[in-house]
Amino acid sequence: MKFLIVDDHGLFRVGLRTLLSSFSDDAEVFEAADIERASVIAKAAGDIRMFILDLNLLGEPVLGRVDRLRDLCPSARFVVLSASEASDDVLDVLSKGLHGYISKAQSDEEILAAFRYILDGGLYVPPFLAEAAGRKCRHPSHPSHPSGGFVASEHNEEGLTKRQTEVLELVAHGCSNKEIARRLKISEMTVKVHVAAIMRVLNVQNRTMAALEAPAWLKLSRAEISEGR
Repeated sequence: MKFLIVDDHGLFRVGLRTLLSSFSDDAEVFEAADIERASVIAKAAGDIRMFILDLNLLGEPVLGRVDRLRDLCPSARFVVLSASEASDDVLDVLSKGLHGYISKAQSDEEILAAFRYILDGGLYVPPFLAEAAGRKCRHPSHPSHPSGGFVASEHNEEGLTKRQTEVLELVAHGCSNKEIARRLKISEMTVKVHVAAIMRVLNVQNRTMAALEAPAWLKLSRAEISEGR
């Protein structure tokens, strides 16, 4: 299983490489300090299973350039491992279609468990955002663990959870995050997390595009949505 660490701090890359060596017997770890070098390595190595990215590389945000890596390895999983604990950073990462956001402050056990969850197809959100969203934190491997991140579960056949389907219906009806939170009796931050996850599943860049895609996903007619049913 091939991992590619993309981080401009050499000492951190060494530590993460050591951690990944305990992930599985067949773990093969590559390193790069920037997207350009990562692209060269990905092209040569092929079949990278997971890219582990810092949020900023050499002072430049990584999200605007990650598509280069996606084009080279379309089946790979992408996760940001960052020191930032700003909620907006997490939501931005998820809305861009990446598969998880892990805090560098989390324990080695939590980081490895999050990697496993993401590789299994999950979407991982760190504990600090789960707490801000008013959700009970859960460890991916141990649902009752108090220090893990919030993770989506119980997807329907379209890839959305029951709650995300409810949120998408209200987005399609033109409801704001505040209105959705009021109707569903959840926090506005939780709504933002769900909207970010919905955009990832629908492969769209904003909520307007999500609303346009909603009829096909929800099996509703545009007439029903326009009438607010």
